[in-house]
Amino acid sequence: MKINFIAIIMISLLLIVFTGINYYIGLRGLQFSKNLFSSINNKIYWGIFWFVAFSYLFSKLGELYFPSTINTVLVYMGSIWMIVMVYLLFILIFIDGIKLLKIIPDNIKNSQYTILITGLIVIFFIISIITYGLLNAKNLVVTNYKIEIFKKAGVLKELNVVMLSDLHLGIIVGNKQLINIVDKINSLNPDLVVFAGDIIDGNIEPIIKQNMTNTLSKIKSKYGMVGALGNHEYYGNSTNKIVNNLEKSGIKILRDKYLKVANSIYIVGREDSAYQSSSKRNKLPQIMDGIDTSFPIILIDHQPSKLVDGIQNGVDLQLSGHTHSGQVFPFMYITNKIFEVSYGYFNKDNYNIIVSQGAGTWGPPLRIGSKSEIVNIKIEFSSINH
Repeated sequence: MKINFIAIIMISLLLIVFTGINYYIGLRGLQFSKNLFSSINNKIYWGIFWFVAFSYLFSKLGELYFPSTINTVLVYMGSIWMIVMVYLLFILIFIDGIKLLKIIPDNIKNSQYTILITGLIVIFFIISIITYGLLNAKNLVVTNYKIEIFKKAGVLKELNVVMLSDLHLGIIVGNKQLINIVDKINSLNPDLVVFAGDIIDGNIEPIIKQNMTNTLSKIKSKYGMVGALGNHEYYGNSTNKIVNNLEKSGIKILRDKYLKVANSIYIVGREDSAYQSSSKRNKLPQIMDGIDTSFPIILIDHQPSKLVDGIQNGVDLQLSGHTHSGQVFPFMYITNKIFEVSYGYFNKDNYNIIVSQGAGTWGPPLRIGSKSEIVNIKIEFSSINH
């Protein structure tokens, strides 16, 4: 077995940084707790703290051994802690920075009253922002776009497409939430439903256990459902099993393939770039070989990278996801830097792309500064380019 030493070094460094950050937060938390309860037991405090801090890691290590209820609690607790940790890190650095600047006199900043009030404000802020994030993630919205494609589409003059990406169905985004998503899709009366990857979070077992395949099969659309895979469908070495389950629900999964819908438009589905780690996805001209480019072409490509591929190969509309629009503030600033289009609509000549924020969540079940969305696209076909 080949050992990837670079991966081992990177994981080790991440664990060291993660542990260091948590120690800093834990130490400040202990100092605050001592002001409230001087008799607090250090060992008990650190035992509880490290359990919470590493609970997400425990959930991953114990996936095969812990009962599902315990594992679910660990996943929720650990993933939420990741965001709490980020916010506490920024807040504590800011507070410690103020202390170092010596703007506030020592007798005020070191008083028990100041420490108590500051600590309570921080706790209130964290509870408020996490509560908002949890509720906001469940608040599914519909984002509407109107696109004109300057090609004839057989007998079709228009098409009502519902697109969604990044459901991340699994332990956190379960069947109850999926039922709500399916009801919302059906209320839009779609002609075609498109899944732009990361339909499943990676582990197929919760999908089977909660019979989510059956729930997906209740989606109603005139021309059916079609989709491509995202990076998460390649995790866990069960891609083929995932595809089989999705296709049982009626979703036609396109893996570097295309199909013609209603003898009027082409739908092209690409393997996600994560597929490169085990094999090699085909180049777009290879996949599109045989397509009559006088018809409209819709490309499903999970990650909105290398947009030039679509532009150069006659794609009229690309549907992508993956970015979650950062999902939690301030990560949208990172996705904005990484991707040419990290959210929303972009147009260049006859090429259009729509990037969804995603209908579900990855990691923490929170959305702060983003929305859980379904995209409704009204496409009009016209041979006249204005």
